[in-house]
Amino acid sequence: MAKYLLERGNDIIICGRREESLLQAQQALQGIHTFKCDVANSDDRNALLKYISANFPKLNMLINNAGIQHDIDLTKGTEE
Repeated sequence: MAKYLLERGNDIIICGRREESLLQAQQALQGIHTFKCDVANSDDRNALLKYISANFPKLNMLINNAGIQHDIDLTKGTEE
């Protein structure tokens, strides 16, 4: 999705906890912006907000792919 949007002239900002992963994304998609942060940490969220506000004041879309994965067997009904 980032590649698709980047190819159409959009600014892409990717944030994440691991610097190595962010560097790999930058190498794969020339022209994206990255910001190291953990959205579970309030200080990091505030720093991200300041960075976005200062550098991308016209930002108009957020695609949030953060989450927690649980191994749940949905065939067992509601017990799990």
